[in-house]
Amino acid sequence: METLKQLRPEDYKIGIDAAKIFYNNTISAERMQHFLADLHNYLVVAIIDERIVGFVFGYKLASWHNDSYEFLLYDIEVLNECRRSGIGTKLINKFKSIAKKEGCQELWLPTNKSNRPAVEFYERMGGKQKSDDDMLFFFNLQDDENFKES
Repeated sequence: METLKQLRPEDYKIGIDAAKIFYNNTISAERMQHFLADLHNYLVVAIIDERIVGFVFGYKLASWHNDSYEFLLYDIEVLNECRRSGIGTKLINKFKSIAKKEGCQELWLPTNKSNRPAVEFYERMGGKQKSDDDMLFFFNLQDDENFKES
């Protein structure tokens, strides 16, 4: 039986472990504590037998034009050997529950059309694509030759 845990600053070691497992990244304790202390950041991990097997993370975003908030589900991951066991569903539902408690009207997430398993999963979870026209653009701020300081 898995446990879902929303991480707090005192859980920073679990966050560091998750970053290592899923991103092969080493992150400092200070950076992880800072991330978890920010009330707009959310990281939930799934744990089975003291082993991190999945996570979901994202951000609460304030609107500038009305009093509502929305949630960006930035990433969700489940270990390959634990996929199709309901962990992803539980992680998404936990994240939706957090978003509702925070007064959010909408939760959204990016994915690739070519990632059919993810698209089908999000559709099964009730996600809807607002438009076939939706796209995401990324700007590399380190090596952007088109950037002009203003």
